[in-house]
Amino acid sequence: MGEVVIDGRKVFRLSYDEKAQNWRVRFFKDFLNGVPSFRGSNVKDMIKANEEILKGKEKEAIRFLRKTIKKFAHLPLAVSFSGGKDSIVTLALTRLIKRRIDAIFLNTTIEFDETVKYVRDMARLWKVNLVEVKPPQDFFHLCRELGPPSTKMKWCCKTQKFSPQNQLINDRYPKGVLVISGIRKKESNIRSRFKRIQRNKMIPKQILAFPILNWSSLDVWLYLLWKNIPYNNMYNHGFARIGCWACPEKSLRDFKLVETVRPDLMKRLRRILRNYAKQIQIQNPETWIRSGKWRFRKTKWIKTVVCTSSQLCSLDNQMIYTFANFSNMNRVKEFMKIFGRTTKIGLMTKITNSNIEITIIGSKMRTKIVTDV
Repeated sequence: MGEVVIDGRKVFRLSYDEKAQNWRVRFFKDFLNGVPSFRGSNVKDMIKANEEILKGKEKEAIRFLRKTIKKFAHLPLAVSFSGGKDSIVTLALTRLIKRRIDAIFLNTTIEFDETVKYVRDMARLWKVNLVEVKPPQDFFHLCRELGPPSTKMKWCCKTQKFSPQNQLINDRYPKGVLVISGIRKKESNIRSRFKRIQRNKMIPKQILAFPILNWSSLDVWLYLLWKNIPYNNMYNHGFARIGCWACPEKSLRDFKLVETVRPDLMKRLRRILRNYAKQIQIQNPETWIRSGKWRFRKTKWIKTVVCTSSQLCSLDNQMIYTFANFSNMNRVKEFMKIFGRTTKIGLMTKITNSNIEITIIGSKMRTKIVTDV
């Protein structure tokens, strides 16, 4: 609730007023009735008071990791490292087992520059094998092609996360991989139902394990201070979470922080939103943007069977699809843009990236998997 507690007493509540689009501070009445002198706290005393609890949490997490790694000994081991506080604690715990690991950093193209630098710096400092993955398409390029994502249409998770991660796992870990992740139950209602070991249907070759699933945010911060682990400097600006700064799931409070710390990023996002608002003829586009209503945009999805047949081409790694209704082709073309850059040559449309080549002519579409020679 944004409550600030000093010496065990609630002093004030800090919140963001979405209507006024500004910060608001409200002091608690019982505090205002008699303002005491504050004793304050000492970090060393705080750590000492909680050290036994932290030791117990660390011991339990390591025990879980050892058991899980042994159970999946046939799989290579990796840690999901986003540059956030939870992921750095998870990486620190996994390193205590002293086994060579990969640290997978998914650079979605909407990470803070500071986060990218922090991840690379920590990998060098801890001598961890950093595996940095980027999607073939830049987030803002796809926004121009598909429109901005929203809570109803989160295409960005598929294009910027799941697709490149699946590509990485297929290439680097073809038989599967055990990934240690810093997900915690208290982060969201959805994550509160997570099991400690589970799979993600969007990334089938990956088995996920969560050693700090039951930790609180306070547990994580105390552990960082106890072990003197460097953390991402973006937290010092007030961010609770630092991944994917343009995510439509972010609150207006988060976007206000982005505007304060990195006004250049918000300027770029608003330019994209203005162009899209003009394209779909939004009335009062500035209000639509400032109020955050763009985060909830939705398009009516029409489900139809568009492909009637498919056949192997005479060449390896190629398929040809035939569409029953030519009018569906424009919808197919729009969807296929997520796979790469689009060029038009006469009646032919080509969509390419480093892994796939799609050619569309008339009612036929050819897909070709690009392999290294």
